[in-house]
Amino acid sequence: MHRILAGILGLFFMIQSTIAIEEPTTGGAPTPQLSASISLKMTCRAKGQELELCKNAVQEWEKKTGNTVEIIPLPQSSSESYALTQQLLSTQSSDVDVFQADVTWSSFLHVHVVPLNRYFSKTELSEHFPATIKNNIIGNDLVAIPWYTDVDLLFYRKDLLEKYGERPPTSWEELARIAQKIQDAEHAAGNERLLGYVFRGKSYEGLTCHVVEWIDAFGGEIINPNATENTGAREAFTFCSKLLSTISPVGILTYTEEEVRGVFQLGDAVFAHNWPYMWALVHSEGSPVIGKVGIMVLPKGGESGKPTSVLGGWGLCVSKYSKNQAAAIDLVRWLTRAEEQQKRAIQSSYCPTIMALYKDPDVLAKNPFFEEVFQALQTVVLRPAAYLGRFYPQVSTIISNLAQDVLLKKIPPQEAVERLSKEIAIFQKRALKKEEIKVESAE
Repeated sequence: MHRILAGILGLFFMIQSTIAIEEPTTGGAPTPQLSASISLKMTCRAKGQELELCKNAVQEWEKKTGNTVEIIPLPQSSSESYALTQQLLSTQSSDVDVFQADVTWSSFLHVHVVPLNRYFSKTELSEHFPATIKNNIIGNDLVAIPWYTDVDLLFYRKDLLEKYGERPPTSWEELARIAQKIQDAEHAAGNERLLGYVFRGKSYEGLTCHVVEWIDAFGGEIINPNATENTGAREAFTFCSKLLSTISPVGILTYTEEEVRGVFQLGDAVFAHNWPYMWALVHSEGSPVIGKVGIMVLPKGGESGKPTSVLGGWGLCVSKYSKNQAAAIDLVRWLTRAEEQQKRAIQSSYCPTIMALYKDPDVLAKNPFFEEVFQALQTVVLRPAAYLGRFYPQVSTIISNLAQDVLLKKIPPQEAVERLSKEIAIFQKRALKKEEIKVESAE
C-alpha cells in the first residue's frame, strides 16, 4: 500500500443527491482507548498559512499523546486536492488515516469514512453553525467534522476609494464603475500596475464558487431547467463577459486564491474577491497595504438583487481503511475543538464553525470583520453538490469552463445559461437514479 500512496503522490507532483437529511444520532459511545506510540498520516492544505497551522496543532497533540503524525500536503487548488484525495481513498489504502475535506465532498466521502456520530455528542455538534453540520450529513451518517468555514468577501483599498471620493460598492455594476474609474486615473498618474478587480479566474472550484455567487446575487438559479426564464443567470454571465481587458487582466484566467491575495497584498488591485484568510496576511508585518484595506460582504446584483456568498470551508474525516481509527478520531477531536479554532482565528483569520467564537473578545479584536462573516453566514448559497452527489466535480468543471468561455467572449451569456441548464439536467437525472439504487440497497 505504501507503493500505491507513493505512486499517487508522485503522479500528482508531476502534473501538479437529493437525500433526506436527518440529525445524526449520537449514542454517546466513548472514543476507544488508545495504544501508545501510534503513527498516523493526515492530509493538510498548503494554502497560505494553513499548512503551518496544521503542523503546529499536530505537534501539540503529539506531545500530549506520545503519538506521531506525518502530514501530507494537499495542493492549493481545491480541485486538485479532490483528485488526490479521491485517488487515495479509492485504492482503499490504510496509509492515510485523517483527511482534510472540502464541504462539497460529502457524497464521495460517505462510503470511505468512519461515521463520526458516535464520537461527538449532540451538545458538541450544536455548537457549530447548523449549515456546516447539515452539509456533512449523508443519510444518518456524519462524514466529517467542520474545522473552519468560509464565505467569500470583498476586500478593497479604502485609501484609494477615499482618494477618488467613492464609497464601497453596493452592487456589482457599481464595483465595475468604481474599479474602472480608479484604475484609469491611477494609470494616467503612472501607476500602470494597478488592476481594478481580481478574483479566482482559473478553471477550478474557486471559479465555480464565484459563478454560483454571481448568479444568486442577480436572482438567478444554478438548478433551473428553464434557461429562457433564468434571467438572473444571464445577467450574471453578462457581468462576467465585461470583465476581461477592462478591470481584470487576461492573466486572471490563471488566478487561484494565492494569486489573488498576492496581487492585492502588493498593492496592485483596487478590489479583491476572496476568502477571509487573506485578512491576516494582508495585515502581516511588512505588507505594503497595512492600514489601507477595507472588507465587506459581497455586493448585490442589480437593483433587485441581493448580497450573497457561497458556503465554503473544510472539515476533517477518518478513513474507514485506517488501522488506527481510535487515535485518528482523537486527533480530529483535538484539531476541531473550540480552543484550536480560536487559535486559528486569532493567528490567521480562519473563520470558526463554532458560533460562540464570534462573540469572543480576543477573536474579534484580531478580526473586526467577523461581524460581516457572521452576517454573510446567515444568507449563504450552497453549491449543488447535494443534488448531484458524486457527479458534482464533473458539473463544477463544466461551470468553471463555461465561465472562462464567457470571460473570453467565446460564447454569449445566453448560450452559457442554456448549456449550463442542459448539462446539469443530465447529471441530476443520473444522480437521482443512483440515489434510488442506494436507498433500495439500504433497505
